[in-house]
Amino acid sequence: MSLMRTHQKRLAASGGPDAESLSAGARVLGIMPQGLMGGSKLAAMLAASLEEDLKALHEVASVERKAALKRDTLLPKYRDYVARLMGEGKGHELIGYYVVWAFDAGAIEEALQVAFWCLEHGQDLPERFKSPMALFVAMQTLAWAEAEYNAGRGFEPYLGTVLASMVAEGGDAEAWDVPDRIKAGYYRLVGLQAEKTGDLDGAASNLERAMALGGKVKTALDAVRKRQERGDKQLNSADGTGGASTSGAPGSEAETTGS
Repeated sequence: MSLMRTHQKRLAASGGPDAESLSAGARVLGIMPQGLMGGSKLAAMLAASLEEDLKALHEVASVERKAALKRDTLLPKYRDYVARLMGEGKGHELIGYYVVWAFDAGAIEEALQVAFWCLEHGQDLPERFKSPMALFVAMQTLAWAEAEYNAGRGFEPYLGTVLASMVAEGGDAEAWDVPDRIKAGYYRLVGLQAEKTGDLDGAASNLERAMALGGKVKTALDAVRKRQERGDKQLNSADGTGGASTSGAPGSEAETTGS
């Protein structure tokens, strides 16, 4: 199964965008451009326009203003052209820039839709970017998810979608070659979010995985384990077994009363 189809399945299962709207080609962006110029004329126009816009971006010092320019001007300006290139299966550095702009603008869904197409079709980032596409996507998604978590917002299904592809969940694709510290960051966030929702078993297993990959999660993991122990004791007390220890994971009742 391709990366794009894996992405489609996970989004559909999570109630995200309709899988059909994410099919290969121009529909990845939900549009089918009409009446655009073609052939060499299109290539020449895109090259000139891209050069001009990159120069304009370079002259903006403010990171916030750059992000606004990408969100409000560049993404709308090039969306139809990127969709056409993707629909025709043609690689172009514009598509790589578009992925970067979408991440910088905070358009996570669009960024991942185009990025997964790039990964499936061998489209790299422009030469000025040193990271391979997979590593760039992994790092950018993690940074976005951390910001969302710190702001008290959710980061799914996007973090989980990338993580599943990164580790080749299901064995239907090749795992991404990214540093262990990046993977650890994903498991850390999943574990912390699981603890918030009361899933202590899920929190412990993900934090343990993060630690095994070198993540600095010992304090968080110790806190989860203490909550599990308190849950065990309270469950035993409710069952009339006093403080005797039990085997296995605490049930949902223990998790609730131990939080």
